[in-house]
Amino acid sequence: MTTTADELRANLIGAWTLQSYESSTIDGSHVTYPLGVDARGIIMYTLDGYMSAQLMRSDRTALST
Repeated sequence: MTTTADELRANLIGAWTLQSYESSTIDGSHVTYPLGVDARGIIMYTLDGYMSAQLMRSDRTALST
């Protein structure tokens, strides 16, 4: 069964948390973690077609002000 664009859009509405963030070479022989192995993030899709994403290192320094 093929999923239509409208069905896919409806299934993505909401907020999703990052499970992992990694980069690898084309052949998969080398993997790196640009934001660390425990990166944090969220992506949100709204019903009216907007998307927002935030990614960050989990060991970032807190803001002083």
